[in-house]
Amino acid sequence: MRLIINIFLIILIVFSLSIIPINYQMIDFSLPHLSNPSDIEVEEVETDIEFFNVSSTENNSFLTDNNFKIFISTSNKDELQTIIDSFNIKISNSNEVVKTIKLNQLKNSHEKNVVDIKEYLDEYSNQEIYTIEYNFYLKDLDLTSNYYTFLITSTDSRVKENISYEINYTNDNTYIGSSNKSPENMLYTEVYYADENFLRLVPVNKLINSTDRFIRATMNQLLEIPDEKYGLSNTIIAPRINNIYIHNKTARIDLNSYDVTAFNNGSANATFALDSIINTIGKFSAVDKVKFFVNNKDNANYFHGTDLSEEFIVTNKPKAYVGLETNNKTMLLYPIEINEINLNDKINAIIKTLQGINYGANATDSLIPTLPSNVKLLNYKFNDKNIELDFSKEFLTIYKENSNYNKLMYESILYSMTSIEGINSVSILVNSEIVPLFDEIKISEPQKPNVFINTLN
Repeated sequence: MRLIINIFLIILIVFSLSIIPINYQMIDFSLPHLSNPSDIEVEEVETDIEFFNVSSTENNSFLTDNNFKIFISTSNKDELQTIIDSFNIKISNSNEVVKTIKLNQLKNSHEKNVVDIKEYLDEYSNQEIYTIEYNFYLKDLDLTSNYYTFLITSTDSRVKENISYEINYTNDNTYIGSSNKSPENMLYTEVYYADENFLRLVPVNKLINSTDRFIRATMNQLLEIPDEKYGLSNTIIAPRINNIYIHNKTARIDLNSYDVTAFNNGSANATFALDSIINTIGKFSAVDKVKFFVNNKDNANYFHGTDLSEEFIVTNKPKAYVGLETNNKTMLLYPIEINEINLNDKINAIIKTLQGINYGANATDSLIPTLPSNVKLLNYKFNDKNIELDFSKEFLTIYKENSNYNKLMYESILYSMTSIEGINSVSILVNSEIVPLFDEIKISEPQKPNVFINTLN
C-alpha cells in the first residue's frame, strides 16, 4: 500500500511541474560555446548579465599570410571600449621583444551588430550582441622581415587564455642576388661597403672595366659611392691608397697622411676604414696579411691611435650569411663569423645563426633570418666534400612562391655551408625525400654557390 502511495505522489509532482513556468533568469548556466575552433576561453557568465567572447578567424597557430583577425563580442555595448582597452599585444622575434602596443592603437577596425551568433541566445534572452573586429595588417606595424610571435593578453579577469600566433612575416623586398658570370668586357670585383646605418661592412661585387691592374682597380672602388638604389651607405669608407706592394703573401699598403686625417676622429670610422681595406684586399689568394704605412712610416698617430707596427691577419673563419634588409626595400647577404672549432658545432651554429638565434652583438633591426625557425634541420651527412642537408617539410612552403625570399634562403645556405673548409657543395632533401626542383634548381644534386655574391649591376 505504501508503494502505491509513493508512486502516486511522484506522478502528481511531475504533472504539477509541467504546467508551472520556469524563470530562466533564476538559473545560473553557461552560454553555448561558439562553433569557431579558435574561440578563446572566457569565464562563464550568467545570461542575464552579459555575453563576452574573444575569437579569431584563424585556426592555425602558425601563419604564413601577413594578416589575421580577432573579434571581441559582448552584449553590454557600454563596456565594449573598456574590454578593448584591456588588451595588449607583445611582438617578439627570436632575439627580443621588438614592439608592445595596445589593441586600441590599431586603427583598422570596425564595429558591427552580430546576428549570426544571436540565434544561440534567443532561447535565453533578448540581448543584442556587439562585436568589434581588429585586422592585424603587419605592413602597418613597421616590422622588418622576421619570424615573430604575437602574444595578445588581457587584464580583464574573465579572459582565461592568451591569444598567440607565430608568423613568418616578409616585406616586399628585392633580393640583390649573385652571379656566376660578368658581362662582356667587364669584370666583377669584390669590395666591402658600409651598410646604410654604418654598423657593418657588406661584401658586394661591382662591375669594372677589364684591366691588367686588377688589384689596384679593386682598391680604387673603395673611393666610390654605390648607387643609392641598393640601400648602402653614401659615405666613402676608406682613404686613397698611394702604393700597394705584395710580397710573401703580405700586402704592404702605403697611405698619405693628408688622406688619412678624415679617419682619425672616432674609433668606428677608423675601424671601418682599416677593415674595409683588409677584407677587400684579403679576398685575393695572394694575400694572407696586411701591413699599413702612412708616408712610409708605421707609427700609431693615425686611425684613432691604431698600432700600425703590427701586421693584420686575414681571417678565413666559416661564416653564416644572414639577410640584410635596407630602407630601399633591398636584401643582401651579410656574413657573421662562426667561432666554433668542431665541425658539427660549426654546422649547428650556422643553422642557428641563419635562424636569427645566434646574432649576438650583430643583432639589429636590419638583420633578418634567412631560415625561419620552424624550418628544422632533421639530419645531415657528408660525401666527398658535399654536405647533404635534410630539412623539414616547411622548407618548401615557408616563403610560398616568393622567389626573392626563396633565393635568399637557398643562397644563404650555400654560401654558409661552403665557407667551412672541406665543404665545396650542398645538396638538400626534404623529409628525407628527393625534391625535383626548388625555384627551378635541382636542389637534391650537389650545388655550389655562385662566384659573385651581392652583385651590384
